Order: sequence, then structure tokens, then C-alpha cells
Amino acid sequence: MSGFSNDLSDEQTNALAIMREHLSDVSSNPLLDDDYLLRFLRGLLQCCQVKDLIWLNSYSVEKADVAVKAISKPYKGATFILDYRNLGMDMLSKPNLDLQYQLNSNDGIFANYYPEFVNKIILISNSTVMNILFKLYKAIAPKHTLSKIELVKDIKDLKRFIDEDQLIGYYGGTLVDQDGDPKFSSKITYPSKIPKSYYMAPSFADYELNSDYTKVDIERGQEITIEIEVNTIGFSIIWFVLSKEGELEIGINFKGESGEVETVEPMAEVHCHLCPESGSKICSKVGIYTVVIKNNALLKKKRVAYNVDVLKEDGHDVI
Repeated sequence: MSGFSNDLSDEQTNALAIMREHLSDVSSNPLLDDDYLLRFLRGLLQCCQVKDLIWLNSYSVEKADVAVKAISKPYKGATFILDYRNLGMDMLSKPNLDLQYQLNSNDGIFANYYPEFVNKIILISNSTVMNILFKLYKAIAPKHTLSKIELVKDIKDLKRFIDEDQLIGYYGGTLVDQDGDPKFSSKITYPSKIPKSYYMAPSFADYELNSDYTKVDIERGQEITIEIEVNTIGFSIIWFVLSKEGELEIGINFKGESGEVETVEPMAEVHCHLCPESGSKICSKVGIYTVVIKNNALLKKKRVAYNVDVLKEDGHDVI
């Protein structure tokens, strides 16, 4: 069985029915209603963490899926028009490629959680960079996804896939705003270049002088560990990590009375030289938690500033 909803075994069908019956959204009523163009992703990655962008992508997909189902008409999935004309070399930066891998690889977010959402992806590109990027993408994308991708060089070709009355005037269709705006700006948000004043990564020197943060040099391929003893269930471990240059890997392990070590948060690469990495984990067990920070570079050591603490359930520091 493929795992798609129209090709499930009896066991998979029953499991899906049970999951749908018991699952509910426990997120905090998000109000995000925005879109962004990939050409500004370099700026976005310096304004928020990668996990925030993954959350935004997931939320946007689920929101669109709910909106379409409310129409009560059958549909095959969403059609994406990705305008990559005049794309620059910023798209080939390592943080961006890492994000695309997490979203679009065989084991990525879309393949695992939204396999049927996409009906067709239409790429508009006259860019050499995009051709390079597409070749890289084909190496990691599922075959089922690749079969849905169309690459066009002229917006006129969009009419081969989308009816004119469903295509905005900006791309050659007849759909316009009430005031005649061909970009249909009342429904589509067009971003501008992100000002550097919005970037979150401050001068590392500011942390060198701040006594609240521990500063350390981590040699190439080495790691440091910060042990935190938690005596009450429900307390939270919080962390803030900033690298002077280059990404790090961060994870959390737990050791109880038996001495057996288990993974609480697996090691994951974070680009904390672009945007400070922060997070929290509610402790479900009493024992020793270990925060691991690793320098995954092969050639250079990295200067790191970090703060790891424990908070009570009411948000106050544990004395």
C-alpha cells in the first residue's frame, strides 16, 4: 500500500480514522496571514529560526486545506506558482538549502505529513541559479513529487495548466481585484526586502561583556555538555545559544536513577550565527538532563555564548 488515502490497507484505514477522531490542534491560535517570496529567504533566516519557518509552512498548508474543504467541492490538491525569475546566488546559501531539505526531501515535512496536498507545482524561471537548484532538488525529492513539477520560462505557458479566470492578471489571467489591481493584492501579500534592522543576530561582542552568558571556544568536531538536575516534574529547561560564526548542533539527553541515557531532543543543526537559537523543553521526568552543544566543523573552532536555565511552571527561575 502506498500510504495515500485512496490506497490504504484495512489496518491503515482504521488507524487513520482513530487518529482523526482523537487529534486536535493545541497551538496558540496563530494569526499569521502572510506569504513570502523565496528570493528574500536570506533575510528571513536572519530574522527568525528555521523551525519558525517550518511551522509557518505547515500552518499555511493546513490553513489552505481547511479553506478549500469549506467550499464543499472536490479538489485534487493545491497548485503552486513559484516565480523564480531573476533569482540570485543567495538561494544557494547553506541555511537555505538546509531548510529546503527539511521541507522537501524524501523524509521531509511535506512528504511525511502532507503527501496529497500538492497537485501541481509550476516553476517560472529564466535563471541559471534556479536550474542549478532544481538539479539539486531532483536528487532529494520523492519521485511522486517530481511528477507534479512543471518548469516554464514564460508566464504565457501558465494558461496550459490554469484557467484564465483562476489566474491573476499579473500572470496573464483575467482575475483582478475590485479596483482593477492585476496583482490581486487584497488576497496576496507581496513582500519587500527585509531591512537589516530586523535581523536578530546582534554583535557577538555584546555577549562577551554580558555576565549572564557563558562564553567558550569549542574545538573542531568537539562538543560541550551542560548538566541540569531537575527535581520536579513540570519544570522547563530553557536555552539560548549564539555562535560567533558558523552553525552548531544542539540536543538534550536524560539520565534517570537507573543510569540509562535516553534522547530527549535529538541532535539538530541550527544556524545560530544568523539568528540566536532559543527553545524550551518541559521536563516529564525527574533526573539529570544534559544539553549538548557540538561544533560540527572539520577545520575551525567556534566561539559560543550560551545560557541554560530551569524555570518553574509559573515561569520563575528555580533558585
